[in-house]
Amino acid sequence: MEMCGGEHPFGGAKGGIICDPHKMSMGELERMTRRYTAELFEFIGPEKDVPAPDVNTNEQTMAWIMDTIPCTCAKPVPRW
Repeated sequence: MEMCGGEHPFGGAKGGIICDPHKMSMGELERMTRRYTAELFEFIGPEKDVPAPDVNTNEQTMAWIMDTIPCTCAKPVPRW
């Protein structure tokens, strides 16, 4: 179990987008990450499945995800 932390919902299913991030600009990566996060919002979040970094992601990718999630909610989401 990847990143299993007892009662914490870390890890779980994997998913992604087929692309070559090395050929994309930072702006393209940001727009793609934010859109992907918005589409997956009903499946991820602090009370569901917490996204974890994986291949070709970094601190910036995770920051975009964390920044996008509150914008997608109808109610405030506590910061993790």
